[in-house]
Amino acid sequence: MFSLLLLIDQLDSPHVTVRIIASRLIIKSCYFHLRGGFELILSRFLHIRNDLFDYLSIRLASRPKLVEEFAAAILGTDTEELVKRMVPVVLPKLVLTQQDNQQAIFT
Repeated sequence: MFSLLLLIDQLDSPHVTVRIIASRLIIKSCYFHLRGGFELILSRFLHIRNDLFDYLSIRLASRPKLVEEFAAAILGTDTEELVKRMVPVVLPKLVLTQQDNQQAIFT
């Protein structure tokens, strides 16, 4: 999982070559390990999907180019479609986190 996140971090590099190599490595590693694409990993391993969506939701505000590049290069969709897929996974965790936070109730 950590190597995947390190490769995803390279998707907003200012160097085109780095972005291309990172996206190719992500795609090729999925085919190498599971004989399927990245979608297969997301559907088969829910803990990886949940961790990845958490990571991308955190990066959405600070590094939107990274999320946009991930959606386009790896999943073949646009950012809006990726966010729609992320909401059912990320939103319940945010709600549970905010319920424990008294300050969140008053803001």
